[in-house]
Amino acid sequence: MNGFPTDPLLHDVLLPGADDQEAVDGPTGRWTRGRLARYARTCAAELVRRGITDGERVLVSLDPVPEAVGVLLACSMAGAVYVPVSPDTPEHRVRQILDHVTATAWLRAPDGPDARPLPVPAARVADVTADGLRFYDACPEHPGARRRTLGTDPAYIVFTSGTTGRPKGITNSHRALVAFVRALTGHFALPSTARVATFSPLSFDLSILDLCLALGSGATLVQVPRILVHHPRRMLRHLAEHQVTHVSAVPSIWRPLLATAGPHTEVPACVTGIHFTGEHFPGDQVRRLADLFPGVRLTHGYGQSESIQCSFRDLPRPLPDAWEEMPIGQAHDGAELLLIGESGEEVTKPGGSGELYLRATTLFSGYWGDPAATRAALVPDPLRPMAPEPVLRTGDLARLTEDGEFTYLGRRDLQVQVRGNRVELAELERVLLEHADVAHAAALTVDTGGGDELAAVVVPTGPGRLTRPGLRSFCQEQLPDYMVPRHVLFVPALPLSVHGKLDRAALAALIGADLARDDSSD
Repeated sequence: MNGFPTDPLLHDVLLPGADDQEAVDGPTGRWTRGRLARYARTCAAELVRRGITDGERVLVSLDPVPEAVGVLLACSMAGAVYVPVSPDTPEHRVRQILDHVTATAWLRAPDGPDARPLPVPAARVADVTADGLRFYDACPEHPGARRRTLGTDPAYIVFTSGTTGRPKGITNSHRALVAFVRALTGHFALPSTARVATFSPLSFDLSILDLCLALGSGATLVQVPRILVHHPRRMLRHLAEHQVTHVSAVPSIWRPLLATAGPHTEVPACVTGIHFTGEHFPGDQVRRLADLFPGVRLTHGYGQSESIQCSFRDLPRPLPDAWEEMPIGQAHDGAELLLIGESGEEVTKPGGSGELYLRATTLFSGYWGDPAATRAALVPDPLRPMAPEPVLRTGDLARLTEDGEFTYLGRRDLQVQVRGNRVELAELERVLLEHADVAHAAALTVDTGGGDELAAVVVPTGPGRLTRPGLRSFCQEQLPDYMVPRHVLFVPALPLSVHGKLDRAALAALIGADLARDDSSD
């Protein structure tokens, strides 16, 4: 038709299987593939009737429930762009995202923040119910003709922290997501009887991975209430009751369990695979997890939101004693990781280090509305500069092992991972400086033994007016919970290097000394 290629779209590869097979097991019930498909088509038809198609951005504010999966599929069917945010996202940040993507529709839970005065026309606001979308006002039939959705069209935009202090919208196309689904399901090769647990909020791109792994394999997605993370025994019981076979999560999900598990801790026998990704997982903690789940397939995932994931490394049993850190392996099918040295040469000698660049069919299209940031991330191939396809400059540093694998060393810039969420320290610093009683501020991460946590070193404008609880409360009004600093230290001046630049090593020492004082006073 019309000479266009017939690329499969995201919904085409996520709805295989028999209609009576269970697709989603969530807080609002268990949905078969047939029910999920019918729900998605009903919602898509309503979006099309209102002209919410052809690349229109749809803000989706829902907790992980089966209806949310249906809405994602509906956006794909209608040709609209899925833009997820968590229901508890501060109003200031929601406004930023709405303005940035010029969203034309906002879909939310019936018991959501109805009074929130957001700049979306009333006819484009809808409650997401078990029966479909319930828009607030009637709307006439949309007279316009639909354009065909192509594989190169955007499927979703997920927001992460941005270096300019503004949220950054990572845009992924249908073609990239379909390629990712094929690489992901090809590696894990799950049977249709598998049940994949997800703990991730919709605004976190790992939720897309979990959904793609489960539905793309013809298996079942099990949406686990995130509050259970703080109650390890209840979490294990929930996994057993829902017969979860595979768990996909950031390492912080496991830390409360590892901190409390003893020699007699019973884990569900139904769990046969654990995939961890999104943040640093120290080798000693991986070993404890492996001991707690003997015989379970452990997979270390590596990647950025710009590619979702680009490598999956199945870890051997037992783990080699020499491994202090888990290798990230090599890229999955359809991708290639390049290790580039400071002079632009490829690092091929074991022990050598450099920055990772990614070639992949799964790469993102760009940062929404930010061509400068897109050009900085998607660059010419350093080994083949004339090649037409750009590569992703990841900013991740790695070392090449004797076995030809990569070991992650850290970040080239000030981008960090906190509880599996990517955070630009510049964005937190910008918010801190907006407080009337803050003269200077710097943000950093500290390792308290349970994973990296955010800390802020602040110079007040004057004595006595600024308090730690007050500053944290100020941040909570503008930032997601994972971006609020857990530790705040007031100092008379920020430490500077001999070149007059902020001395981040001295900052870390200041925070470390402050935490040590707190520990000694307990």
